[in-house]
Amino acid sequence: MDAQEYQDILDDLLEKVRCYDELDPPTLHSQIVFGGIANVLDAMKIGDPSSIVPNGDGGICFEWHSKDRRYAISLEVMDDGKLDLVIFEDCKIVFRFDGEERTQ
Repeated sequence: MDAQEYQDILDDLLEKVRCYDELDPPTLHSQIVFGGIANVLDAMKIGDPSSIVPNGDGGICFEWHSKDRRYAISLEVMDDGKLDLVIFEDCKIVFRFDGEERTQ
């Protein structure tokens, strides 16, 4: 995906979240970090995320799944711009970094 495609996704997310009173739209902090991550993904030619969704609390979540669905990566941009990275193998967390503490 290029920068324009990521911007289109962000615009679509913002529009969809407005339809739900109980969901907080992505904050300016999370939108700025989203843009930075999108630029890095594009520049490094990293495979497109399987999905990009709002987390409902002002953040945005990128998700990647392996073709065999055995592995998954979730990179969540929180409302304050901090990141939460979780790596799954066979639906079990094998690594987590929440911006402050790493667990394995």
